[in-house]
Amino acid sequence: MQHQFSLICNKSADEVFDTCKQVLFPQNYKITEKSDSAFVFEGGGLSNTKQNPLLGATRIAVTVSNNRLDIHSELNGVAFMRKFVILFPPALCVFLGAVFYFTGKGAESVKPTLLALIP
Repeated sequence: MQHQFSLICNKSADEVFDTCKQVLFPQNYKITEKSDSAFVFEGGGLSNTKQNPLLGATRIAVTVSNNRLDIHSELNGVAFMRKFVILFPPALCVFLGAVFYFTGKGAESVKPTLLALIP
């Protein structure tokens, strides 16, 4: 997943980059590319829903030019959590259905587990 936006910015590139550093460094982001008008930060990695949502971006490119701020981010952490949230409930139902079936309750005990997939 990728996200990109631009806006008008009246601040200098140094001020913008200092603000980015203050926000991203405490979240364990590292600078991987640097120029006079662009910085690229990498890090993050969202692994649970109780973390800072900013960690959902694994790569953030910040560019300042002509009073314009461009930010491009790759949301690999968000994509991982999205897949997890979509796949976990059905996988859990199938697993529990198999456990109930093989513990001797038979097919009758699997029906309530499969009904949980309806929502």
